[in-house]
Amino acid sequence: MKNIIYFSGTHGVGKTSLISELLKSSKISFLIYDNENPDHHNPYKEDIYKRQYWRLEKYIDDAMKIFEMKNFLKEENKILLVDRCIWDHYCYTLTFKSLQWINSEEYTSILKQYNTHFPDKLLPENIIFIFPEISWTKDRIIERWNKEKVKWNEGDFRYLEKLRENYEKQYQFLEKNGNINLLTLKEVNIKKRVEIIYNHLELI
Repeated sequence: MKNIIYFSGTHGVGKTSLISELLKSSKISFLIYDNENPDHHNPYKEDIYKRQYWRLEKYIDDAMKIFEMKNFLKEENKILLVDRCIWDHYCYTLTFKSLQWINSEEYTSILKQYNTHFPDKLLPENIIFIFPEISWTKDRIIERWNKEKVKWNEGDFRYLEKLRENYEKQYQFLEKNGNINLLTLKEVNIKKRVEIIYNHLELI
């Protein structure tokens, strides 16, 4: 349903900033799903496997709550904006395996949780995949270090590069084989991003 829009992409691509800009809109009635940063209360900082397992439980819980909101959103003609979705978690988990930060057994255990506890009805149908040039993303990450503390491992650009590769492959696969409406957004100017999204929403 078009009443729920997920924003997906690596760290540093401007998902939160774009959602904040859309909320200022007078053209469309937007709401934001308050999915508090899953790392703020994550008890596992160093054990990456436990960290991802803990985060997955939160994604499942959020997906259930969002699914329960769909009738309200349709009746009120509102669009819910959600920062990240289950595919973000999957791409990060795959990247951790690719970099050998988790082992094959740990990766398989997380996939089993996907298959057991994340039914198809909870999978996102409408995704805006933010995918600017990597040079822009790197510059933006470095720039924000002057304003915020460095986030978890974001100074490792090898990690960012592998993550982008996995995102691109995953969304190419889903676009061909999944039941999703996908907008790949490469524009970096935030006003133009908003304009592209308005046009996209008129088509779905």
